[in-house]
Amino acid sequence: MEEQIEPALDALRTYKPVTFSYENGTELTVDFHLPGDMRAQYEQRLYDTLMANESYVNAVMNSDEENATLTGERVLREYVADSEDRDFQRTYYDNPRLREALNRVALDAAYHDLSEPPVENEPELDDTPVNIQPRDPMSSAYGVGDFVWFEGSEYQITDLQRGYVELLPPELPIPVYRTERRADFERGLRADERNRYITDYLTAELNDDAHEYVWSVLTPEDRAQISAWLRAGEGNAQIAGRLAEMFAGRDGAEPDGLHYRIPDDAGNIVATGFVPWEQLAGAARGMYREDSWTFEHGSSAERTYNEVKTAHLDSLVLIQDSDVMRAYGDDAVEIAAALGLNVTDGVLSFPVSELREYTDVLRKEHNITIFASDGREQFIAADTPRIAVTDAYIDAALVRWGDLSVKANVSEHIHDMTPGQLAAAYGYAPDRPMHITVTGTDGGVDLSWDEVQERVARLVGSDLFLTKAEKSELNRLRVKTVAYYEAEKTHLPYDVVFQTIGSAPEPDPTQPEPSVSPETPRNFRIMDDQLGEGGAKARFRANMNAVTTPRPSCARSSRAKRNTIRAGSVRTRVCSSTSRPSSRAGKAVATHNGRRFST
Repeated sequence: MEEQIEPALDALRTYKPVTFSYENGTELTVDFHLPGDMRAQYEQRLYDTLMANESYVNAVMNSDEENATLTGERVLREYVADSEDRDFQRTYYDNPRLREALNRVALDAAYHDLSEPPVENEPELDDTPVNIQPRDPMSSAYGVGDFVWFEGSEYQITDLQRGYVELLPPELPIPVYRTERRADFERGLRADERNRYITDYLTAELNDDAHEYVWSVLTPEDRAQISAWLRAGEGNAQIAGRLAEMFAGRDGAEPDGLHYRIPDDAGNIVATGFVPWEQLAGAARGMYREDSWTFEHGSSAERTYNEVKTAHLDSLVLIQDSDVMRAYGDDAVEIAAALGLNVTDGVLSFPVSELREYTDVLRKEHNITIFASDGREQFIAADTPRIAVTDAYIDAALVRWGDLSVKANVSEHIHDMTPGQLAAAYGYAPDRPMHITVTGTDGGVDLSWDEVQERVARLVGSDLFLTKAEKSELNRLRVKTVAYYEAEKTHLPYDVVFQTIGSAPEPDPTQPEPSVSPETPRNFRIMDDQLGEGGAKARFRANMNAVTTPRPSCARSSRAKRNTIRAGSVRTRVCSSTSRPSSRAGKAVATHNGRRFST
């Protein structure tokens, strides 16, 4: 039995204290138990609440401890009440002893940290110079006034002459200057790690073979990326890590650096070497500093190409570089494909002597811009420039296709037509595709009639199939005035116009125009001079008589503003709803002054 009680007791006491009643009348209360990690978590939450509460912080800083405690207890009560952690609320409220203990720990810690902030340890003095990194990659890594460590001693740079550096030990009472060759000085700087803030921005030299190999393996994208790192002020150590990632997987790339082998024309290895990544970063820095534009964008010929290409985007650009013509990028690829040549490292080269022959081939389809070494620029227009048959050209051809009557029929019934019916409407055989040719091209495009129907339906749906001129012409042909009656002649308060729209029948020319005799009583007017007299009942009868007696809808005057009522296929223009169009127009119904009129 006791073996079953122990687990149950442990589970219950995590909620609240448990009291046992024995048969002899004695009782035993087991205190509430909260696991240590949970208790620490609750204490931290209460402490953070106090430290973040402005009221409590002000009470600690501007009042005594008692007032601060009262404010803190209020803050904690509000925090627990607003908490969405139900287990935390139950534990806090159901166990008074635990609540007091949690509050006391949080209040004591918060009051101590706010009233007696910890004193920060003074930093240890470091003899290493402050690391101020020059952000401009074109500036020198060191200058006059800098302190450096050379051969184990500290010196200040006092002068920089061509190829030499003047140094002064700062601790000597009498100045004794020291002069070192720049190459030896920089070698000594690299030997002391305390000069890292300088050596991380030094350039590095490569032998001729290594320099040529590195330049050949750096793609334009590589050089552009390295230039961006240099402009961002990154040091050689950081760039070295980036270079190791950039070259990963390429020939010769190893964790310690770039291993290279240089073959001759016969394929025999004539030179081998190794460049550590940090030395490669310094060498790249030196190349950039020597000529940043050439390093980032390529050779001087490539620089000229980019400038000329910007001004002649629609031309193939060829640059004369001594006795060789060069092209770069997409132009190099396109020219090589047209002439059957090869592109090496993004550059196409051929002798100047072949220029005339090659331009005769290229000008058949391309505009050509040639930039000579003396600065002269020559433009050669293409014989037949290529024009791509785009969707815009196809749509324009469909809009211009067919006469107005055919287009009107297609526009009205395109959604009900089959591809075969569409072909028949234009007089084509449905089993043969439509061929569209664009002027200036040597080819065209064939469309199936399913494609033609889909395109025409899209143009009709977008209201682009019929031009404005065609729409105006269709409206002129479809609308025709067949009768017109002025208000003065009909003694009506409006003009009456009869027009046919579309297929409405023409009026019979033998039938006389309907006329309205002036003597025919059409309008009515109240002539009662006693209007408004009498009592309420008499005026009511007079009003009822007025309503039931026909009367005009508007006074006879100059022509009223015309409204339009459509009935069947004939449109009638009237100024009110009391017009009487021809019986062939059907019957239009409208209201006027609360009464219903049929016209």
